[in-house]
Amino acid sequence: MSEYHENKEELDLFPEERLLGNVDVQLADMPEEIDDPSLSKYIIAFFRDEDEKHWCGSGVIVGNLLITAAHVMMEKKTKRHLSFLYFKFENCIRRIEEKDIVYDGRDNLYDDIDHIHHDLIVFKLLDISSPFVLNAFDFDIPLSVYARTYMEDKKSTSGTSYKIILKKGFRNDQNHLFKIESFEWYNCLLTTGNFAPGNSGTPIYRKNKVYGIFIGETVHPDYRYRIFNFLDARYIHKTISK
Repeated sequence: MSEYHENKEELDLFPEERLLGNVDVQLADMPEEIDDPSLSKYIIAFFRDEDEKHWCGSGVIVGNLLITAAHVMMEKKTKRHLSFLYFKFENCIRRIEEKDIVYDGRDNLYDDIDHIHHDLIVFKLLDISSPFVLNAFDFDIPLSVYARTYMEDKKSTSGTSYKIILKKGFRNDQNHLFKIESFEWYNCLLTTGNFAPGNSGTPIYRKNKVYGIFIGETVHPDYRYRIFNFLDARYIHKTISK
């Protein structure tokens, strides 16, 4: 876990607005609405069992596809591929299996020589369709985004706004034994945040447009606060469109 402090900017992203008497409030001063609570049911939590006792990550349903980080469907210590996972949708526990996979990045997960991070797995769903879409276009930064992170103890999600601050990811390997140099991932984004272990696969979005999925925390020499890698939705869109 990084020892860097949280970004002060993210705390000031949506300042409190007070409407007192007849004070005029300019539209430009109002906080931007980037969340659509009606879509929260399409942001799901994964479990290893039907009893929801072993939470192992999150994902997002985009159209009829369920998208998450590839390492969510792997054993953390052994790197063994899991053959199935469970998720809850509209109070019903559902099971997805390897036969439902339409893209599997697990075999190339640790092959970063091309500066492309392959931490992506996509399933096809037969009976669920979501209004979420993947961003396929360039955008200006910093960009305000929203995330709903799963809280295991409450079995619910909590929403917070963050910022995309860099359109390249950053791998920082502090294992000096292997002398692996830190380098950029061209298909990732860097964001502010307050994500915890287990939040892998959590999407960042604006309204119904997904901009990335969470793959892990990192440290970056240009930022002194906590910083996180997200797989860029533009890469996901391009990959599954092939």
